[in-house]
Amino acid sequence: MTGRVVMATLLLVGALGCSAWIDTFEVGIDFETDADTSSESEVPENCGAMFPMPGGSGTIELCSVDVGTYRRGCDPSAPGEVCGVGEEPAHAVELTRFQMTRHEISRSQYAGFLAANPTWRKEGQLAQDECDTRYLNDWATDTPAGGTEDLPVVQVCWTAAQAFCKWLGAGFALPTEAQWEAAARGIHDAEHGPYWIYSFGNDASCSVVNTDDCGRAARPVTSALGDSSLGFRGMAGNAWEWVRDWYRPDTYCDPDGLGDHTEPNCDTTFTWSDPTGDATGTAKVLRGGSFAGDLLDARTASRNSLSPNMSSDFSGLRCARLAP
Repeated sequence: MTGRVVMATLLLVGALGCSAWIDTFEVGIDFETDADTSSESEVPENCGAMFPMPGGSGTIELCSVDVGTYRRGCDPSAPGEVCGVGEEPAHAVELTRFQMTRHEISRSQYAGFLAANPTWRKEGQLAQDECDTRYLNDWATDTPAGGTEDLPVVQVCWTAAQAFCKWLGAGFALPTEAQWEAAARGIHDAEHGPYWIYSFGNDASCSVVNTDDCGRAARPVTSALGDSSLGFRGMAGNAWEWVRDWYRPDTYCDPDGLGDHTEPNCDTTFTWSDPTGDATGTAKVLRGGSFAGDLLDARTASRNSLSPNMSSDFSGLRCARLAP
């Protein structure tokens, strides 16, 4: 899968004035791959649970992540890894067993939410109050255009994304940042090396990831792209995904938020257990990269951020809950 090797110079700028950094690195990516990524492979044992959406508007497939200790953060000693701002130090996180939607939420699934919640339609009061003017900007009506139903919903602000998950009921919400990364890293966690740069391994090609060098277009949420070892799909590229946490570049260094630890003097003794991030902030975390981003964004450790009222052309969602 390594493909031809290219040199890339990348600039990553965090939203709302976060630090920027530039790095040049080698990535192995085959831009010419025409592999069929639409078919469903065998469903892993921890996946396949179908949750009924409210009002008979469809079902959502769930995968489970067992209780355990998982690795979070970037390891600069890993071959080929390039750590960005706010991604260090790598550390262990203890998590309670949870479930998360196997795929990114699709446009047709979001349309079911709009049908049941008119106030979140483009002209609805909550949409007007909580989201910017790019909210569902390319939707002509409250249903997706023909042929786009299975693409990931984008152009949703954080508040709308959280509202969708809450609408599902049964304890659903946006995943925490720690839950998202555990689902992406899978069994390659703090107890089961080795370290993987991406959810699918260390070698990237357009048969396993959807970034800007692979057509610069969203793919159906069920496509076999960005798979993790736990069966989740779309964990690398396709659409950035909102998570629950407020963004801070020093979160991993200063977990208690007291401001007494900053890079490189990080608090490495802290025991993380089901972390949910800060209580307040100005930007929410996005994970996973997108079809318009580069491979650097698609790394499992990559963190981005955006004001919660902003609706990006490249940002969508998935939902999670503690396992019943």
